[in-house]
Amino acid sequence: MKKKFFMFLALFLAGIGVLTAQTQVRGTVVDEAGIPIIGATIQVKGTAQGTVTDLDGQFSLTAPANATLVISYVGLVTQEVPVSPRVNVTLVPDTELLQEVVVTALGISREKKSLGYSVAEVGADEMIKSRGGVVNPINSLVGKVSGLQITGSTGNIGGSSKILIRGAKSISGNNQPLFVIDGVPIEGTDYNTTEAARGGGGYDYGNLIQDINPDDIESISVLKGPNASALYGSRATNGVVMIVTKKGASQKGLGISFNTGIGFEKVNKLPVMQTKYGGGYSLGAYDDKGKPLARINGVDYNIIDYDTDESWGPAFDGTTKYLSWYDLAKWENGGKVGAPTTSIWQKPANDIDKFFETGVSLTNNINISRANDNTAFRVSYTNMSLKGYMPNSHLKKNSFNASGSIKLTNKYELFSNITYLNQATTGRPETGYGDNNVMQKFIQWGQRQLDMKELKSLYKLSDGTQAVWNRTGWDNPTPAYSNNPYWSRYMNYQNDSRNRLYGNAGIKAYILKNLTAQFKTSLDFFSDKQYSIPLI
Repeated sequence: MKKKFFMFLALFLAGIGVLTAQTQVRGTVVDEAGIPIIGATIQVKGTAQGTVTDLDGQFSLTAPANATLVISYVGLVTQEVPVSPRVNVTLVPDTELLQEVVVTALGISREKKSLGYSVAEVGADEMIKSRGGVVNPINSLVGKVSGLQITGSTGNIGGSSKILIRGAKSISGNNQPLFVIDGVPIEGTDYNTTEAARGGGGYDYGNLIQDINPDDIESISVLKGPNASALYGSRATNGVVMIVTKKGASQKGLGISFNTGIGFEKVNKLPVMQTKYGGGYSLGAYDDKGKPLARINGVDYNIIDYDTDESWGPAFDGTTKYLSWYDLAKWENGGKVGAPTTSIWQKPANDIDKFFETGVSLTNNINISRANDNTAFRVSYTNMSLKGYMPNSHLKKNSFNASGSIKLTNKYELFSNITYLNQATTGRPETGYGDNNVMQKFIQWGQRQLDMKELKSLYKLSDGTQAVWNRTGWDNPTPAYSNNPYWSRYMNYQNDSRNRLYGNAGIKAYILKNLTAQFKTSLDFFSDKQYSIPLI
C-alpha cells in the first residue's frame, strides 16, 4: 500500500514539473531591411507576461515551454511564434494600414501612405467607448495618438484641456493646435480670465472645443508636422485636430439609434497630511499671567488659537478636552443655554478625503438618419447630466445637431450642418489662490483637527450667518480669514451658462469626373452668463 502511495506521489510531482517547466527565451526582432526594431512588444499569449526589445532589437524572458509568443510593433504585421530557446523574427509592414484612407484638409480623402506628413486617426467607436464622464471630447484622445500630450483640468467639471502636438513651439505664446470641423476652422481657445490663467484665483470655464458632442463625431484626425500646417497656414503652426461629423447613412427604412452611457469618478490621490499636531500654537485654560482664557458659568475651558490658519499646535493626545469651534457654534446656535459640550484633542475621524463625493455622469443620445441617391439627412439630440465629486457641483448639457444634403442636379449639391448647444454649470470649484478654493483651505490654511462631518452638519446658523472654524476668538464668532468649506460650496458658489450655435452650409459643384469645387460659409455664435451666489 505504501509503495502504491509513493508511486502516485512521484507521478503527481513529475506531472507538476512538466506543467510548470519554463524556458529561457532570447531573440532579436528586425524589419525587412534587417535593422533592429527598438521597443517591439513580446508577450506570452493569453497572459500579461511580456517584455520589449532593447536598443539592439534584442529581448530575453522566461516563458512556459509550450506557450506562444506574440510579437508586435506599430505599423507592422503582428507575428505569433512558439517558445524556443532562440527566436529571431522579421516584422513586415502592414499593407492594410498603408492603404488606409484618411480625411485631410478641406474634407479631401487621401491614402495615408501618400501623405508627406504624419496623420493619426481615432474612429467614432473609440469616442463612444470613452464617453462616460468625459465632458471634453478631446480628452478621449488620451493614450490613443503618439506625440499628443493632453493635460486635463483636475477637480473641475468641464475644465480646460491643454493640448500639445510634438511638444511646445513657443515659450510665451499659444501652443494649442488649430481645430477644424468638417473643413471649417472654429474657435477652440480657453475661455478664462487672465487672473485665473495665471493662477491668481478664478474659475476654469473650459475650452470652447468641448462644446462638440462626441456622439456626432465620425472621426478625429491629428495632423502633425510643418507640412500639415501648410494646409491651413500660420494658424496651424502647432498642428491640426480635424473633426469629421456623422452624416446620413444609406440603409433600409429610417435609421433610428439610441445610445446611453454612465460614468463614475472618485478622488484617487490626495496629499499626505500629517496627523500628529493640531491647529494654532497653544492649547490651555490660562494665559501666561494665570488669567482664565475661557470661563463660562464659572467653569474654565481649554481653548485653541481659533484664528490661526496653521497647525503648529500641541500634539494630539486623545485625552485632553477643549472647546472646539463646533462646541461653541452649537452652544451659540442654541441661545447659549446651559454649558457647552467639549471635544477631545485628537486627529479627525472624518478627514479631508470624506469631503469629496462620488461623481456620476449620465449621457443619452438619440439620432435619426436616412440617405438615398439624391438626399441625406441626420438629426441628433444628446442630453448629458454630470454630478461632480465636489459638493454642490453639477453640469447639464443639451446638444442638437442637424445635417443634410440634397442634389439639385447631377452637377450641383447643397449641404449644411448646424449644431445648437445649451449648457448650465453649478458650483465650478475656484482654482488658484482664492479663499473659495477648498483645496487651498485644506493644504495651506486649514487646521488638522477639523472634522468634515462637523463642518458639513453646521456651516449655517439658525439666523442665517456662517458657523466658522476660523473664529476671531472663543467669544467672537466673526470669521478671521477662512470660510467653512461647506459654506463656500453651498452658500458662496459660482454658476454659469452658455448657449452656442455653430455650423456651416454651402454648395458643391461637380465640374469633371475627378474635379469638384465648393463654396462654404460658416457661423459661430455664443452667449454666456457668469454669476455667483452672493454671501449672506
